[in-house]
Amino acid sequence: DDFDVDQFLRLEADSYAREREVERLLAITPNPLIVLDLAPAAFVDLIIDPAAVRTAFRKKSLLVHPDKCPHPRADIAFQAIKAAEKALADPEERARRLNTVRLARDRVFRELGLTVPPPPPSASDAPDAATAAAATPPVRPTGHATPAIAARVRATLTALADDLLARDALRYKNETLRQQQRDAEAARERQRQAQHAKSWEGQRDTRIQSWRAFTQRQDRR
Repeated sequence: DDFDVDQFLRLEADSYAREREVERLLAITPNPLIVLDLAPAAFVDLIIDPAAVRTAFRKKSLLVHPDKCPHPRADIAFQAIKAAEKALADPEERARRLNTVRLARDRVFRELGLTVPPPPPSASDAPDAATAAAATPPVRPTGHATPAIAARVRATLTALADDLLARDALRYKNETLRQQQRDAEAARERQRQAQHAKSWEGQRDTRIQSWRAFTQRQDRR
């Protein structure tokens, strides 16, 4: 590609830009398209250009690499962009992540009264990113600018992620409550058994005396 590292560092990699990018990466949802800040068309077409991914990764890594960025959490941000680049390089993981973006995009299209694009070719028809891109025509909704739609898709992705986190938190809370109830019931059962054993032991002398009295009566007969 024609990415100029020196020019990029000279124009965009000041300390403020580095720290601002780290804060952005720490605040966003872990969708690789958002992490790498891909072009708006990617959020509408759902076509991932491998060269664009490599360029985005190089730009972000130059900004937030912990050896170059003073932010105390730069390493976390750097790991996020590494994970994003890896996800988009793997066909299965890329398809899974794009499916999430597709759900958000289709929701936005329905909200805007636009025709939802047809589903993409199957993995057997388009085994790699280049083939998928060639087989998938660009989506250009009439009357709506691609950047505006992309912004809504990104916002919807964030909302979906927040909703998922909320549901996971509720599920965890409910499971924790159920486990606490099971633990409490088990504790009550242990206490009941301990009390029963204590009562049984406490009545031992009475049982012995009763047995002796019974046997003595039998002997007298």
